Amino acid sequence: MLYGFGFDKIDTKRLERLKSPVLVIAGGEDTGTTQAAINFLSSTKEAKRPCEMLIYPGADHGYAQPLFNEGKNYNPEAVRTTWVLVEDFLSNALSRGAQPSKALVEIIDKVDHQPLAFLV
Repeated sequence: MLYGFGFDKIDTKRLERLKSPVLVIAGGEDTGTTQAAINFLSSTKEAKRPCEMLIYPGADHGYAQPLFNEGKNYNPEAVRTTWVLVEDFLSNALSRGAQPSKALVEIIDKVDHQPLAFLV
């Protein structure tokens, strides 16, 4: 799973090293992150690596963070849906024997030195 920004800048050759599926979730009103998610999906397809994406309509940046932007962006319906999706994704990935990818952690650490990703 990815969280943050800059993940769409990861080189396709480096993505080819991934051994686990990736889940990207963004709020539809968060245009920068949504475009980054679309770019990342394209890169993972080019790298022939599994990636799932949800763009939640009407949700904005930080929709799962009740304290972000004084709670104005918090969207409890989107949070509930996101948790169901994440639990399902993790269950499916782990049942297929997916292991955490050290390659992605290494890749992410080199993108603007930001801790951007959680991956199963």
